[in-house]
Amino acid sequence: MLTSARHRIAIENSGGNVIRVRLHIGIATIFVVIVSALTAVTIWSNHQEASAAAERTADQLFKEVSAKTDERVNRLLSAVKATVDTASAMPSLANEPEYDGLAYPALKAMIRFLEARPHVYTVAAGFSSGAFIQVLLARDDAVAAAFDAPDGAYFVVRTISQDRYGNRHQYVRSLDRDHRVVDAKTEENPNYDPRERIWYQSALIADETVFSNPFVFAALQKPGITASRRLIGGGGVISVALTLSDIADLLGAQPVSPNAIAFVFNSKHKILVQSSNLLAQMADPNEFGADSELPKINQTGNPIIENVIRLGKPSTPAISGALRFDIEGQSYLARVEPIGAQFGFGQFVAVAAPLTDFTEHITRMQHRNVVTSLAALLIALPLIYLIAKRVAARLAELAGEADKIRHFDFDSPINAQSLFHEVHDLARAFSSMKQAIRLFTRYVPKALVQEIITSGSGGDPGGDRREITILFSDIADYTRIAEDTDPEDLMQRTSTYFETLGTVISKHSGVVDKYIGDAVMALWNAPHRDRQHVANACAATLGCRAASRKLAEQWRSQGMPPFNTRFGLHCGEAVVGNIGGADRINFTAVGATINLASRLEALNKMYGTEILISQDVAARIDGQFLTRLIDRVQPAGVNQPIDIYELMAIGSGDDDRRKLSELWQDAMTLFAERDWSRAMEAFTAIALCFPDDRPAALYLERSDKYISFPPDADWDGVTRLASK
Repeated sequence: MLTSARHRIAIENSGGNVIRVRLHIGIATIFVVIVSALTAVTIWSNHQEASAAAERTADQLFKEVSAKTDERVNRLLSAVKATVDTASAMPSLANEPEYDGLAYPALKAMIRFLEARPHVYTVAAGFSSGAFIQVLLARDDAVAAAFDAPDGAYFVVRTISQDRYGNRHQYVRSLDRDHRVVDAKTEENPNYDPRERIWYQSALIADETVFSNPFVFAALQKPGITASRRLIGGGGVISVALTLSDIADLLGAQPVSPNAIAFVFNSKHKILVQSSNLLAQMADPNEFGADSELPKINQTGNPIIENVIRLGKPSTPAISGALRFDIEGQSYLARVEPIGAQFGFGQFVAVAAPLTDFTEHITRMQHRNVVTSLAALLIALPLIYLIAKRVAARLAELAGEADKIRHFDFDSPINAQSLFHEVHDLARAFSSMKQAIRLFTRYVPKALVQEIITSGSGGDPGGDRREITILFSDIADYTRIAEDTDPEDLMQRTSTYFETLGTVISKHSGVVDKYIGDAVMALWNAPHRDRQHVANACAATLGCRAASRKLAEQWRSQGMPPFNTRFGLHCGEAVVGNIGGADRINFTAVGATINLASRLEALNKMYGTEILISQDVAARIDGQFLTRLIDRVQPAGVNQPIDIYELMAIGSGDDDRRKLSELWQDAMTLFAERDWSRAMEAFTAIALCFPDDRPAALYLERSDKYISFPPDADWDGVTRLASK
């Protein structure tokens, strides 16, 4: 039967006008003819398209470099503009510096600004009297050399002020990382006058932040610009100078091609930034803000750059498409685009590379393809014949299977595997047809049942009074999450969450008293005594926060809403023991201590914190944990005001936590002393360094309010809450 089927598929008929050949012979012949023709046409076509494809690829890469450079410039200028706008409204900057400027109210904020922004060269303020204060980072060797700063100096503070006789003095103070003076120099009647500088003069006549033309900084030997703005209320100008090294690093890091060059220039044909970072030397190493000469195109000695500028015509708003030019028989591609247009930056980025960088590998590949195609065709001839013969045989087998189905022969399975989609699909169709008649499907469901066994302790109702530490936790927006989550999924996730927190609590000698919806109530020093119950509870709470964050991040990566947890912690006396009736008893704690812990947990939402502790807890862990005073409050249902603290870290915490704690303590002291303006400046500095710190934003709002509407003279600083 199989033999007859094969003959029906491939049969030679010598009678009549129709000539039929065997399938494998016909396939092999047609394949050889078509492949030979297509190979020749493809090689020729690829050769013609290689240059065009290379130009399109290069142009696309050039576009990406230009777009990234423009984005980096806009982001850099936007950040500096926002900072200058904010700083110009700070009251502390309006005061002129006295003597050496170390007592200047805004000095710390200027130093912190420099520390946080590596591409800012200096921040300075000039005043209408000729007074001047400037802060620079001395960690750069060029700056240290320019101001003769000693080893160990981290900042240089340059101040020009007048004494009571009207004499001008320049004071240069070198500070270490802790802002201690390590060197001091004084100069009589300095030549520098900020009022004569273009950054000062241009800012005085403008109502917004003004950017200077790029120039080379004297001390750094790097290109940059200044951003300046008149202080609100007049009397002076704030100025920030930043380098363009970030743009230079970006240009150097772009993987365009091995011999590509990239540079930024202006309409005066001056080079601002090159991927090779070659810059002209400065004339005056002590000059601040002067328009020092940048290298011109004709100074580079690079014919590629000269041709890019000649063809790019940077006076036009935009250049579209790739530029092409030849130098000594070598073809080059280039592109010129404007950058920083929204800030009036008026600069252009150019990228250029030899055409061979993009076509050389294509040319080599074409040569290899010619040789390989010829060799492959010779080798493929017998393989094509064998493959065609196997296809014919496979079709003959399927023809035989059709005969079996027709005769209701369903015993043998059909082999549906084939290298060819059409043959494979046909075989699967035959197999499915067989299975539809011969087979039936059986579904056996599987269920996973997990029995949770719990045990409790018995005893008579009653308890004893002792000091305990109580923890309450709650999941933010749990109701909303529950509404958007399937009950089964919600139960599973909540169980995982409770198990995670319970493990941490048990590890630190705590006992989970109960789960209340999405809340956890935990005890320390009950039922077993624990002399370190307050410290253990604090360590457990920090551990729970870390575990909760890790779990939330895991769920967030899986596309599920995270559980964000808030904690309240208090220690005090309570009655601990058994409560209930004869048929059911629960071990728990009762008393005002429990209520206050619950109130502290709820206050997290108001202050934007995660862990709030009472003054009793804070007093017991002083020196062991890092905390900060948040407020003095009188919650609803509590008779006396209490101080509430945020639990930040074990020990002294990391550098950021310590810095926040120190800044916070200074700001809260000013707030308690009713010095609203300086308090507002201090909280503003915190908000700039820690933009996600919500307590700083709250106190910034309070300080601003009290400036306009000061509280009564008998104000005690207590926040009284009318509701729970």
